[in-house]
Amino acid sequence: MWVWLWVSSFLDVGIQMAGNGKTTSKLTALGVGRAIPASSQFKLFDGGGLHLVVTPSGGKLWRLAYRFQGKEKTLSIGAYPVITLAEARERAHDAKRLLSNGVDPSSFKKAEKIAGAPAPVLPTFKDVALEVIAQKRLRCTENYVDGYLRSLEIHLFPALGDRPVRELGALEIMKVCKQAEAAGQYMAHKLAQRAGEVFDHAVLTERRESNPVNKATHKALSRHQQKSFAAITAAELPDFMTALRDYRGFPLTKLMIEFLLHVFVRTMEARRLEWPMIDMQKRIITIPGGRELNRKNVPLIPISDQVAVILEKAKAIAGGHGYVFPMFRDHSRMASENVITAALSGMGYHEQMTGHGFRSLARTTIQEAGGFHGDVIELQLGHSVARNDVEAAYKRVEYWSERVRMMQWWSNYLHDQRG
Repeated sequence: MWVWLWVSSFLDVGIQMAGNGKTTSKLTALGVGRAIPASSQFKLFDGGGLHLVVTPSGGKLWRLAYRFQGKEKTLSIGAYPVITLAEARERAHDAKRLLSNGVDPSSFKKAEKIAGAPAPVLPTFKDVALEVIAQKRLRCTENYVDGYLRSLEIHLFPALGDRPVRELGALEIMKVCKQAEAAGQYMAHKLAQRAGEVFDHAVLTERRESNPVNKATHKALSRHQQKSFAAITAAELPDFMTALRDYRGFPLTKLMIEFLLHVFVRTMEARRLEWPMIDMQKRIITIPGGRELNRKNVPLIPISDQVAVILEKAKAIAGGHGYVFPMFRDHSRMASENVITAALSGMGYHEQMTGHGFRSLARTTIQEAGGFHGDVIELQLGHSVARNDVEAAYKRVEYWSERVRMMQWWSNYLHDQRG
């Protein structure tokens, strides 16, 4: 029986070719891990028919191309990172040994299953979820991925994490989502979506046949009603300023609240603020945009006299490097997402004020009491007031002097409200 291996002749991302058309290098473990998905499926070749299929959704599947009895065939070896490059090569070598003895590797694999060969350890829901997390770290922000993982750790892993992914059904997913819904949390639909992504990956990597999460899952969950962020009014500012003055918590948290009050950026933007973003000489703060911040533009924030004092106090505590308002116990880490909520609660404003409420307070008060144009306020809030990018760039320049004047007016107004 004449058996020979089929070696792909297609040039791909994973192969370097010399001038004579011969392969000069193989895949590396680092290269496989860093392979970034594209809009269409592609292959990275290691030689001898072994290759890695990279899907648009981020799946990485090991395959071995070969010929048996004159027919082109493909052997499924497994999914990366469960199967490493070294393991894939070892399995490919075993398959070639079968070929040399006149045995079809694919048929042998099926025969082993039929004969009741010892089954491999079944991957759990958590195993597959961590593969999804690893892929997201290649293309998403660290903060987004950390929040994504945290939601799984809190809601999904306790009930589903140790279960084999192929054994889970729609009712079990729905039970977890309904528990989140009953607790009054807005996470129910997000949990269903994220569980669905895990199952999609399990299907792509041949760990189960179908995804139990579908449109019916979301229809069975109550529609999330977006609530307005609680915010005090201008009339309540004097009392709030007194409560803030008397706050006895972590000094950097107090300064962060003062910063939010004066600058009215999003809480996430204040938490992520780093010293290189601040130019004290030019009196400008530059906050990068980003999908997770719902910003398309890169806002420039004028630094008022009062904000300059706040930043100098923060620098004296935090050291002037890394985050401006870092974590209490570890200045190298970003402050917790709950730090402002906890502080406002400690001040007695649990129901009346939120971190996002400073933006509502500023928008309303500046327009009513300051008389500034709505477009100037919206630009300072990071909202678009233009029909296209050219107009957006023009308006950012056009209103700059007005924004500088507005931010100083607002800081002076807040100063006058102190009890």
